[in-house]
Parts: sequence; structure tokens; C-alpha cells
Amino acid sequence: MNEAAREKLIRAQMAGVEQVKGRLGDGKALCAIGVLLNWENWRMAHWKDLETRWGVSFSQAVPCPECGERRREANLIAHLNDEHEFDFLTIARKMP
Repeated sequence: MNEAAREKLIRAQMAGVEQVKGRLGDGKALCAIGVLLNWENWRMAHWKDLETRWGVSFSQAVPCPECGERRREANLIAHLNDEHEFDFLTIARKMP
């Protein structure tokens, strides 16, 4: 995850974006991946943006900062959001 992605998550937290677990978004709330994909405007969302724009790897495995389980970066963001219930700010701060 690059610095621009971290900043986008921090801005979402500061703007009071509601956070959802288990899905990208529900029409009023977003998960961390949903924030990065601009899921509120899903017609403009592109999965490739995770890697090309936000520096989130689909192949590089990294350890979870909470439990140590190794996951690909894209999966780790969802894991932190859903399983550890980290808010956007904590995800931005703790992603390796």
C-alpha cells in the first residue's frame, strides 16, 4: 500500500465515512477496499486501480500486524477491516 492509499483512508476516516464489514459497500457505508476503489461510484471502480494507483499487491504476501497470518496485501486490507474490525485510520497506520 502506497502513501496515497494511506492518505485516502485517513481522509475517509476524517470525513466520517461509515464503515461496513464483509462487503465493499452498501449504499451508505464502505469497507477499506471500497474506499480505495471509489465504490460509492461503482461504475468508475476498477480492481486494477488497487495495484496501479494505490500500490496494493495481489501477489505479495505480508504478515498481519495483529495476528501474524500471512496474506496477500489486497486480502490483508479486507482481513483487517472485517476480522479485526480496524477503522480506516488504523488500517492506514498498521498496513505493512
